[in-house]
Amino acid sequence: MKASTSILAVLVTIASATASIPLFKDHLQQDGSNWVVLVAGSNTWGNYRHQSDVYHAYQLIRKAGIPDDHIIVFHYDDIAYNSANPFPGVVINSPSGENVYENVPKNYVGTDVNTENFLKVLTGEPGTTSGQSTGGVLQSTVVDNVFIYYADHGGPGILGMPEGEAFLYADELRGALDKMKEKRMFNKLTFYVEACHSGSMFLDLSENENIYVVTAANPDESSYAAYCPGETQQAVALGTCLGDLFSVTWLEEITSMGTSTQTLEEQYSYLRESVSVNDTYVGGSHVMQYGDKSFTSDRVSQYMGILSPRETQPSAYSVLDNYDADLAPLFGNPKALRAELLERAVVEKKFMRIKEEALGGTLKVLQPHHTVLDWQCYRDSVNVFKKNCGPIAQHSFKHLEAFVSLCNAGVPRYRIEAAVLSVCGL
Repeated sequence: MKASTSILAVLVTIASATASIPLFKDHLQQDGSNWVVLVAGSNTWGNYRHQSDVYHAYQLIRKAGIPDDHIIVFHYDDIAYNSANPFPGVVINSPSGENVYENVPKNYVGTDVNTENFLKVLTGEPGTTSGQSTGGVLQSTVVDNVFIYYADHGGPGILGMPEGEAFLYADELRGALDKMKEKRMFNKLTFYVEACHSGSMFLDLSENENIYVVTAANPDESSYAAYCPGETQQAVALGTCLGDLFSVTWLEEITSMGTSTQTLEEQYSYLRESVSVNDTYVGGSHVMQYGDKSFTSDRVSQYMGILSPRETQPSAYSVLDNYDADLAPLFGNPKALRAELLERAVVEKKFMRIKEEALGGTLKVLQPHHTVLDWQCYRDSVNVFKKNCGPIAQHSFKHLEAFVSLCNAGVPRYRIEAAVLSVCGL
């Protein structure tokens, strides 16, 4: 476990501003408004942090004046009343934080948190809902600004959805963004992504489409969880990490700074320096920008609403690589921890053997690659693995690099499939 430096709260005094949707026209095109989509793409107690990040984002955006009928929230909703939660109904995103679960909408919860529903909602179609979900659809127009925030695990060219079975592929997401553009569903769109390898989702994003993206990590690295068991008493009590480093940094920063004076570019610069731990990258990652940077002089309020600054007390936090953060609930159970680490080693060995066999018995001729060039080969290889080797847990997403590298090198799909069958059995 690595301890990072404390997040430094920068306090700014500005005149308070109150707002409802009609007042946002001062920041947007005439008659424009703000729309927000928030997604926690995981479930289980070990992934507590993703839902707490999204809940915190909801509370701040709601305080910033954006009403519930302009906010759509995806969350599995298995944390607040989880049997492992010693404080039923309470979810916190930092050691001294308030309960961020209160009044969070249940637009899409449980099994309704899936790739199909997310893509439908983005493109203006209602998702399929069960009895628990209230539903919701993005009804933004060409005069509106849209903000999307997605927190979860990621791998090369993918983001996760609950239970580790349904992936959101980068080409699918790009297709949805293109469709939004065609349907004139936004004036400008800003997209923040908290996930390992999140930069790999946006490598082909155009620089002139009014879509601006900030990711927690570059295409080749893990992002980091924060407020993990160690220095933080509350995290020890809960036995899990309370938030993610990139996410708590931007959430705590807009809490202390407000949103009305800072530009998107200034916020990015702050995030890049803070999350990199002053450019050391010891317990930190590379925050990246993608897409259209021509409007990064816009104020943050144009996408997140008008939030007044308030004095905060920064907390010290311990961080963990996000692939290891799911182990936090097992830290007090050495036997269970050893069993989980053994299982992870078995999965890693499977991927290594598949890669070796597909290459005819050598790993030396192929360098790791995280940028997907052949999407059909990649998707087919993942599906063959799932069918024959079993589900791909979210902590194993990083090993999908094996398929990216094989496909990019032009290894025929039949050889990859034969290697999978050889390793996992017919």
